[in-house]
Amino acid sequence: MSARPLRAPAPVLALAVALTLTACAPAGSGVPRDALGRVTESARTSAWALAVGDCTAALDATGTLETVDVVPCEAPHAFEVFSSRTMTEPTFPGLDQTDDLAARECRSAFTAFVGVPPDRSRYTVLFLHPTQRSWDEQTDRELLCLAGRSSGGVTGSLKDVEE
Repeated sequence: MSARPLRAPAPVLALAVALTLTACAPAGSGVPRDALGRVTESARTSAWALAVGDCTAALDATGTLETVDVVPCEAPHAFEVFSSRTMTEPTFPGLDQTDDLAARECRSAFTAFVGVPPDRSRYTVLFLHPTQRSWDEQTDRELLCLAGRSSGGVTGSLKDVEE
């Protein structure tokens, strides 16, 4: 399924894009991490291996996402995973409802994380969420929120940058 960009009213600089997770690997799989769980070396891994605090290279925001390139956050990167939520619905609510839920969750979490709402930030909000297939076949229930710039060039964490 393809992703749909969700745009806030002008003059907004932030863009929320839905990406769907379709990979299947245990969290942390193949990602070099230190004792605190921080990525220590660049690596290509399953999208399921992403964790809050991970930073990524540019992501293809046009549909499903199976693999990602993670990098240490001290190195130039495109996005940082800043929030995770487990969906509790008993059945898959459908892509439109999942998009809406992820957009609400990530916008709210973005404000708490960055320090300004998405419509006042120069950074982009992305979210990753389950598909019907990953929900049914892999019991995927995780929504992930990411902040950054598609063009990259982010160094360090965006926590409390207030821009």
